[in-house]
Amino acid sequence: MRRLRLAVTAVTAASAAALVVTVSPGASASQVAEAAAAQQQAAKRPPNLRVKTIVRDADIPWDLTFLPKGGMLYTQRDRERITWRGPNGARNVVADTPKGVWHDSETGMMSILADPNFAKNNAFYTCYGGFSNGHRDVRVVKWRLNAKHNGAKRVDVLV
Repeated sequence: MRRLRLAVTAVTAASAAALVVTVSPGASASQVAEAAAAQQQAAKRPPNLRVKTIVRDADIPWDLTFLPKGGMLYTQRDRERITWRGPNGARNVVADTPKGVWHDSETGMMSILADPNFAKNNAFYTCYGGFSNGHRDVRVVKWRLNAKHNGAKRVDVLV
């Protein structure tokens, strides 16, 4: 019973500390109470989210980036693959096991991000496990997607 009281006391103290942090210094008791009530009400409401599956057969999908015209690019870590998915659901593998990529444990074809000027330059960036001359590393690489969305070429190793 003593452990339960200690746990309840600790949680109450932590909650009170959190409330104090979220209210400006010098706030009145009624302002603190209003802030506490608002936080409590917000915590009760679930977020208004809608989940939609858009790719079903990906093998360890790691990251995705949305493109200006409704498409997206996504990576599959262990397959060392980058895939384009169009707004209508069509898919093309644009890079499949590129030379110099390796996967093991938590590395492989990982992060992906469209260039801010993707609409003009078709550039995107990836981070992946790489190797050369017997040494392993992690690289950030700039790519360019071709106009037909069925291939991509490495432009430059940035890191």
